[in-house]
Amino acid sequence: MRALVLLVIAACGDNLEPDPNVARSGNRLKLVHYDYGDGTRETETRWFHDAARDERCTPRSWSDGVTLCTPAFTDTVFPTSACARALGRVPAGDAVPPYFVRHYWLADSWVPSRIFLPGERADVPAQAWELRDGACLGPYDTAGSDYYELGREIERAGLVRITHPEVAATSRLALAVVASADGLYVPTGLYDRDLEAPCVPAAAPGADATVCVPDGVATADYFHDAQCAEPELALAFGERLPAVIRHHDERSRCTSYHAVGAEVSAPPLYHRNGPSCVEIAAPTNTRYYLAGAPRELAGLDRVRDPAMRRLQPIELLHGDLRIADALLHDAALATECQRDELDGAVRCVPRTATPVIELFADDSCQAVVPLAEVHLGACAEPAAFAVASGRVLRAIGAVRVAPLYHLSTGDRCLPYAIPEGIAFHEVGPALPAETFATATIVVDP
Repeated sequence: MRALVLLVIAACGDNLEPDPNVARSGNRLKLVHYDYGDGTRETETRWFHDAARDERCTPRSWSDGVTLCTPAFTDTVFPTSACARALGRVPAGDAVPPYFVRHYWLADSWVPSRIFLPGERADVPAQAWELRDGACLGPYDTAGSDYYELGREIERAGLVRITHPEVAATSRLALAVVASADGLYVPTGLYDRDLEAPCVPAAAPGADATVCVPDGVATADYFHDAQCAEPELALAFGERLPAVIRHHDERSRCTSYHAVGAEVSAPPLYHRNGPSCVEIAAPTNTRYYLAGAPRELAGLDRVRDPAMRRLQPIELLHGDLRIADALLHDAALATECQRDELDGAVRCVPRTATPVIELFADDSCQAVVPLAEVHLGACAEPAAFAVASGRVLRAIGAVRVAPLYHLSTGDRCLPYAIPEGIAFHEVGPALPAETFATATIVVDP
């Protein structure tokens, strides 16, 4: 990959500034890579290897606001309403975790406060309590879990502090970065400076370009008119007015982004129900805003590595910024794939949101036929594979033209009317997990 080549070059010249687009290990926190054996490597950006403790750790914000590279843990509860002595808790029969954590309730979420080694197995308490906002709340059921005493507390000073340094940007997009004092530096994502929000590349597989979609954007789910043409955002009283509004059209499968428009009253308020636009009662304690002028999203070019091997990395380019795409091109399957765990191994699995459903090929509903449910909207993402239950993938074939049947009310076998905007395709046999390229995990020395 180009990023790895640049890293080697930078190490050869003492006077060269490190490339801000390239991840590098620290003296203690080491990068982890997924090696596919054909020359392709992907770098993990969500967790790292703590060489001093010889364990995996993940950046987590603690109760004092400090981010520490924190090892895997399980939670704790209290066996009495005094919330004084804590016990570690795990699902019954599970292995004892490496650590238990005391949590602190902050800003409507649990954050770590203290971390302990596991102690001896404890009796299952009759009931359990939680400490939240200074109050001991409960009791809760204790069935289905095993309990352990807390052992020695791990000093927080023994964990590596993580920072999020700003990277100078000459364009609209900037890198989001995690780093540590020992030298770890990892670009983990993108930040849209115009929208003042993190954003995520949203490419359809095979595209030469994409846009960076703002993350966690408020969605306009309602409409202000009886034709369901004017998207409307519902915002609870007290919620902050967002900088941008998202609207997704189920018929076209297109998503658009807008500035916040004028505040309006409701009713009238409409919602789309399948092909129909229906008036609904307006929820109370809610303010409503029209979707305003469209907001243009930042663009990125997608450049595939030209190396002649099965898996080809894809780089996203925006001005002088470069970052790896989450997708790789699989030349053997002629599609793009994403790293995932499947059948006990890390594999590059074709990305698809197309489901496999089962209908019947005969009017007695005896002959089951699996089909890929393909959406036909203008912005529907193309796919070469469909996914069935159990995360089994099947290749998508030709459009099904023969009649289809389904079991209706009273177990009556009736002709199946294909919904508007959907096409059913034949599918091939289930593909074994070994079909997909497999990676091994490699840690930087």
